[in-house]
Amino acid sequence: MQRQRRIKKQSTIKISWIITAIILVLFFTVFITFHQAEKPMNTARSQTVSMAKKYAGLTTVSSFYSSNLNKTYYSVAGKDNKGRKIYVIIAKKGGNITVINQNSGLSETEIRNVITEKKSPQKKLTVSA
Repeated sequence: MQRQRRIKKQSTIKISWIITAIILVLFFTVFITFHQAEKPMNTARSQTVSMAKKYAGLTTVSSFYSSNLNKTYYSVAGKDNKGRKIYVIIAKKGGNITVINQNSGLSETEIRNVITEKKSPQKKLTVSA
């Protein structure tokens, strides 16, 4: 009777260790997969920021954007060495760099007004700047 209890207890401990090991392996597999999936975008971000600092005089970075229209473009928003708020847009292929002052763009309300005047839609879903 005691022997059966010891055997049952040992097998329960072994099964719990196996289940714990499987859960840990799955956790690390998911973590590594997500890390590898984010790697290209992190590389693009660091390269874009370094090019913007070198060629556009960017000193602080507030945000990073990626857009895939007909071509892929990376853009960085921040301040330059003169304290002006700027956007730096860099083409993925060709590396053409465009610097735009943030003040020269339109605000969300201005965009809504222009769309209402020109197209007069029944419903506006979103406005993205």
